[in-house]
Amino acid sequence: MKKTLIILSIILSSISFASAQEVYSSTDTVRIQGPNKANDDDFADLEHGFVFKNINAITHSFRWVRTVNNLPSAEWESAVCDINLCYPSAVDSADFEMETGDSGIFYPHFYPGKGVGNAEMVIEIFNIDNRNQKVTVHVFATAWDAYNSVLSLSNNSNFKLYPNPTNNHTIVRIEGSQDGICSLKNMEGKTLILQNITQSDREINTQALPQGVYIVEWNDGKYIRTQKLIIN
Repeated sequence: MKKTLIILSIILSSISFASAQEVYSSTDTVRIQGPNKANDDDFADLEHGFVFKNINAITHSFRWVRTVNNLPSAEWESAVCDINLCYPSAVDSADFEMETGDSGIFYPHFYPGKGVGNAEMVIEIFNIDNRNQKVTVHVFATAWDAYNSVLSLSNNSNFKLYPNPTNNHTIVRIEGSQDGICSLKNMEGKTLILQNITQSDREINTQALPQGVYIVEWNDGKYIRTQKLIIN
């Protein structure tokens, strides 16, 4: 009887430990800004990724739900890419499976078309077997008019990354004459490179970084621009 009680206690402790584990998101707030279309680049997609991780002791099935989708006009659309697939704008929910310890990147997307203004999306991701294991991520996007606004790229410091994807280094090309600061971050938001960018020094050396997806942020003291960088 005593042996049985000990075994039962171990089983209950294991269950308690497993249920105590949770899920993880690298952020609870994402802010994106950019032009509705960047002249010849046709940059109509505003997106920024965040990391989701299953830190349960076992594999689980999860569900993401877009609970809020506030768009400033009919010209706008939004959509979600989960760790496996990118879905059409009409899809508000999908299920996926994740093994213990695995992580993946979610990409909320906004497509302003030629619209401008502020948009908002809220994504909830939860364990289907235990909805208490949930993360909620608020996503905010701002798009300005690349053609007619005073924030037009031809007059301000938007930047381009070249080559992108890259395998050893990337050159940050700045439109306009402003100097500023560039930071390169991983998808968990950790800053890996931070350097001043001037007219004579526009190269960020990424040779020491592993393959993956990064976010490069350009700050000229007045505006902040972000862009995704892929290192192969």
